[in-house]
Amino acid sequence: MHNGILLEQENKQLHAINTVQKQKRARVNRRMAYEEGISVQEAQELTGPYSASRTTAITPSGTAKSSFISTSTNQKGSPKMQRLPKSR
Repeated sequence: MHNGILLEQENKQLHAINTVQKQKRARVNRRMAYEEGISVQEAQELTGPYSASRTTAITPSGTAKSSFISTSTNQKGSPKMQRLPKSR
């Protein structure tokens, strides 16, 4: 009697695990192929000549310091980086 109940519980557990694994296999894993990606130059062209990003660093004392880095182009069209003044 107990063996039948134990087998039934084990069967339910295995069935649940199998169902989860089937769902994982059925999911679509979409990834961009390397040759379909864009180059750094193409990305910069899409974002425009002037884009800014914000960086945050955690100091040893535990406080966060933020700085803004701006990219622009020089006369030859090459990107150059400038560090903007820190806000206080």
